[in-house]
Amino acid sequence: MAFASFKSHGFTVIGSESAVLPLLIGDTQLARLMAKRLYDQNILANLIEYPAVPLNQSMFRVQLSANFSAHFIRDLAYKFADAMEYALQKTHINHRTQTIINETIKTIKS
Repeated sequence: MAFASFKSHGFTVIGSESAVLPLLIGDTQLARLMAKRLYDQNILANLIEYPAVPLNQSMFRVQLSANFSAHFIRDLAYKFADAMEYALQKTHINHRTQTIINETIKTIKS
């Protein structure tokens, strides 16, 4: 459910359905702006960036709980999408370009 909710907003989710949702963002500046926007909305998101991951392969590690309702997960995915749009506006990176970059990174990793 959670993976599908985030994918429906255009996010690249790595791995298979589990309690940990790794969202590949790519651009470090974009990811940092997203983290700030999420924090401003009272969401503490675990951002993983270089040197923990290769340069410009930043990602969020979202820990899910069985207690999260479907509504909560859809709302969380929406808030991540809102944070992405905010960050894209600030960095002037086209969302389609970022999706292509993420898909290329995912293909290289597999």
